[in-house]
Amino acid sequence: MVDDRLIGRRGFLGAAACFALSGCGTLKTSSAETRLAAGAAEARRQLANGAMRGVTLGTDGAMAAYGLRTFDPVESPMDVTCRFDVASLTKPLVAAALARLAAEGMFDPERPFTAYLPGHVLGTGCRLTSLDLATHSSGYENLESLSDGIGTYPDRAAFLRKCLAFRPEHARHWKFYYCCQNYIYLGLILEEITGKPLDAACRELVFNPLGMRETGWGPVRGGDKVVQQPAAFVNTPNAVGEINDERAAHCAFPIGNAGVFTTVGDLLKFAEDLAHRGRFPSAYYDLLQRPAFRWEGKVRSFGFDMSPEALLTKASARAIRHSGFTGQTLFADPETGIAAVVLTSRNCPHKEGLSNRNRIINRLIGG
Repeated sequence: MVDDRLIGRRGFLGAAACFALSGCGTLKTSSAETRLAAGAAEARRQLANGAMRGVTLGTDGAMAAYGLRTFDPVESPMDVTCRFDVASLTKPLVAAALARLAAEGMFDPERPFTAYLPGHVLGTGCRLTSLDLATHSSGYENLESLSDGIGTYPDRAAFLRKCLAFRPEHARHWKFYYCCQNYIYLGLILEEITGKPLDAACRELVFNPLGMRETGWGPVRGGDKVVQQPAAFVNTPNAVGEINDERAAHCAFPIGNAGVFTTVGDLLKFAEDLAHRGRFPSAYYDLLQRPAFRWEGKVRSFGFDMSPEALLTKASARAIRHSGFTGQTLFADPETGIAAVVLTSRNCPHKEGLSNRNRIINRLIGG
């Protein structure tokens, strides 16, 4: 039993009802029901321990929700239709849109990235490719100066001028270094190729074809289903509808590293398509699911983490996943055909949250 003192009685009753209804979806198989129950048990344990304020989770179309959507000043229960700021889970969505273009011959991930951003300071002699950006092997480190002391960028042109002036701090393939700047560039490339704003391009190429109707960039104003972020370990404590990432929050337009708000149901559609490889051309899935850079145990594809993870005992070597700083993880395994999503409003340190979610994912995939 979940401790009502932690999540509130209304949150507990709402969660129990939602789980009994299979997350307001349908259970495909008894195996899915068993896996969802196992994942839910682990999620409730973590909720009772105070590691999160609320959680939605799902696999094979079955979903459940527990805990609180808001907690200050008013408590309201979580349900599977609630929208989370998923932070860096924005990155694989941008990568997927570019993979659509690659499958159609409109984008070459192994071409120098400056070919798509000709105003970049690195110029025509640049050897860094879009694939290097996507695998975080470009030599760029996170550039705090994009958000330091500048207020809000009023338009894309001003932001573009600043971005195009940055040089990488290190040599290409020097190591794996997770860097938001890589995906800011990829978002700009997507806009340059399509001639459309980032959100419109992603809707056309990925969200609409998969029926992801609740997915888009924030901030979200006046939404009654947006999840509140706990005060600890996030940049916008207790915020509802505000973008947590400092870079994305400083822009009055979408950028590629963060800023998307979405639901467990929408992300399940995305993850299940990756697991089943059914909606788009094979080249799309091959790019997203092919190991492209290895460094000291890290394995990255175009948009995803493929590194071995001891906590994921049932994951194959082809499994892909990605996480979000505010407390989310997406998983898809094309070998087993199983996908899983866990969205939390974490209330613990980042690395602890990652491990916690991997434990839930492991139960959802049968571990």
